[in-house]
Amino acid sequence: MVRLQFAKKYLKSACRVLEKSLVDRRDQDSLVLE
Repeated sequence: MVRLQFAKKYLKSACRVLEKSLVDRRDQDSLVLE
């Protein structure tokens, strides 16, 4: 049970990091386009 909870927490944080990096990349792309 604890392992499952830990996996969920890890997945959530990983998704957050991925989202952040994607947004950062999009911001960089828009900066390059301008």
